[in-house]
Amino acid sequence: MSNEPSINTGASVQLCTNCEKIALKDDCPAFQVVHDEHGKPHHVFTAPDTWMETDFQGEDKFPDLPGLLESSLQGCTFCAFFKEILSSDQALAVFNRDIHPAPLDSPIPIRYQVSFAWNCTNTNEDQYLVLQASFPSENVNLDLFCTIQALDECRELASWLSLSAPTHDSYANQETVEWMRSRLDHCCENHSCGADLLEREYLPDRLLDVQKDIPKLVLRDDITVSCQKTPNYLALSYCWGTNEDASHQPKLTKDTLQQFQTGIDEQHLSVVHRDAVFVAKALSIPYLWIDSLCILQDDDDRIDWQRQCEQMDKIYGCAHVTLLAAASGSCRQSFLRRSHGVQTIIPFRSAIQSTQNGLLHIELRKVTTVPTDNGKIQTLFDDIFFSRLSRRGWAYQERILSRRKILFGEWNFHYMCPTANQSLKGSERMGPYERSPGQIKQQLSKGYNYGEWVEIFELASMFGGQSFTYPEDILPALSGLARLVQNDAHDVYLAGHWAQDLFRSLAWRRPLLTHTPKEVHFRRTFGPGPYTVPSWSILYKVFGDLDNPYQTGPSDVKSEMESCVGQVALVGTDPFGAIKNAHLEIRSRCFQNRIDQSIAIKQILYATWKNRWSVVIDWDSRRFYCGICLDYHLRVADINQNPKMWRWVLLGSVQIQTILNTQTTSTDNDGEPERYPYGLLLLQVPDRREWYRAGVFEPNVAGFKKELELAGDPELELMTLGVFKEMSEIETITVI
Repeated sequence: MSNEPSINTGASVQLCTNCEKIALKDDCPAFQVVHDEHGKPHHVFTAPDTWMETDFQGEDKFPDLPGLLESSLQGCTFCAFFKEILSSDQALAVFNRDIHPAPLDSPIPIRYQVSFAWNCTNTNEDQYLVLQASFPSENVNLDLFCTIQALDECRELASWLSLSAPTHDSYANQETVEWMRSRLDHCCENHSCGADLLEREYLPDRLLDVQKDIPKLVLRDDITVSCQKTPNYLALSYCWGTNEDASHQPKLTKDTLQQFQTGIDEQHLSVVHRDAVFVAKALSIPYLWIDSLCILQDDDDRIDWQRQCEQMDKIYGCAHVTLLAAASGSCRQSFLRRSHGVQTIIPFRSAIQSTQNGLLHIELRKVTTVPTDNGKIQTLFDDIFFSRLSRRGWAYQERILSRRKILFGEWNFHYMCPTANQSLKGSERMGPYERSPGQIKQQLSKGYNYGEWVEIFELASMFGGQSFTYPEDILPALSGLARLVQNDAHDVYLAGHWAQDLFRSLAWRRPLLTHTPKEVHFRRTFGPGPYTVPSWSILYKVFGDLDNPYQTGPSDVKSEMESCVGQVALVGTDPFGAIKNAHLEIRSRCFQNRIDQSIAIKQILYATWKNRWSVVIDWDSRRFYCGICLDYHLRVADINQNPKMWRWVLLGSVQIQTILNTQTTSTDNDGEPERYPYGLLLLQVPDRREWYRAGVFEPNVAGFKKELELAGDPELELMTLGVFKEMSEIETITVI
């Protein structure tokens, strides 16, 4: 256990004229003074979620920051600090991930200012100096949060400013261990956490026995023979890191199997492995499951890997608790020990109490693009969804499938279960933070409408092929969740979709602008490399924002297909695992614009920041319009040619009031509410009688109404289902 933390530095302070404006002012309106029994000022405090702006602001060019560099060379310690944190690996990683993934061609403008954030986390104890950097050309802000604490020789300042105590360098201290134990005990005694859903006798095939000084690998059969009651085990979810990182961690192989059963010296374990062993022992949990040590890693035909993959819903679902190593970026980086950020000191002089003056310690803690929630820093949200772990494809289902979770984040340390969640030093918040297996099954028992699967994919869309060492693992990485759903849905699983829901689920779209050229989009389906999913699968483009308006609410969505049959060729035996290929046979109404036909696309109005277009079609002396959303970037030069290559395939229809959220609607000739079509846009595979997905068409009037009004064409009519049927013919097509 670590000793009480302390802060000490002998660094000197020199500030330029601009940086002198950063001074914290305790006589500002945000601070309230508390007096002692003698009427003398005792300390100051603020209300929760208080932000105090300073007069400090500046402009520069990123990433070189020549202005800050010049000032720092002239001796300003705070400009040097600002330049260092803006150029830190932490800041650059977030910038490259969330703001500008492509390399910069030239420096871009940056504006920055400084604010103080007091009591803005769910513990209401933390105080931060926040450097708020904005990039006008990118329309995104980068917030760099720096902790504020008093130096050892200035402890009176901590009391005066209500500063939190210095944080421990490690989560492996008595305070956090006791907190973990108390939360876990409280949960086991008071929350069911889906215990009724468990296979109570389940144990993974292999586990690490951590009851003695040296951990060893044990087989399930050996455990069940010696135990009258099925013991608890802990599961670990973590990042292996790069191939170089992963090469330094021990792995279970055919050669190491016997050795691991004898014992694994902790010095040979990776840092993350040792952290997990420490937590298991601290919580008195006798067994531990880690993928790299419990699944054969050199199985050429991956038979053992496939068998373990088919059990992921049980491995994580039946674990007593799962550790989420969100603060770790690789197996070589501890999730228990906090790494120190860039540090500096700033002077403070009270305007209220002349004896209160000294130095404050400033340290970079977190870089994020996540906006605050009415001033509250979303620490749990940030630690879950913007950690390195969140971008490891396998980690998503590991987190969702787990009943109880202890998350070690960069912001804080969190406990989560289906009943409640709590952060260290924070209050308990009732209710689950996100979907749990119990909730999913409870919804399924009420009558399955595929809404739960949609919500799963809303979060799954945050990862993509780059999140996997092997891109073909994208389906296996969701197989545990799919198996959980299938147990109640009793439906056929097709590369991320369910057969009975295809008329809705195939209409997924990418609402934001994509820069993927059509040629690259084509190569993803037919290029070299391992096969992952077909072009029609929602997982084909799983990266960035996805949505599907026909799955998330409208009850009047109706299939218009005569039939839609899917065929999937599996790599192994798991119906939810990797596939060799897949296709759909769709029989429905289709039309394709050709030069010799009377259907012509006359006008496309472009929405600059969205991946949507308006299409106007001349037919039978009338003009109709609808919306389209493409999977690839349509260049202006191709506007007149590309649409003539699309085949329009009808999937379903919807009533207009659902889209506009109104109570009124038009009617058809029979007096029934008018229906409007939606479906797939397809491109033909060269020299083959097969098609691949190019996008969707839809009656999204709300998105295009203003554009069409600006076009000044009063003759335009929204394309109805009846009109689409008149323009089309029944066909059977193959979509790959």
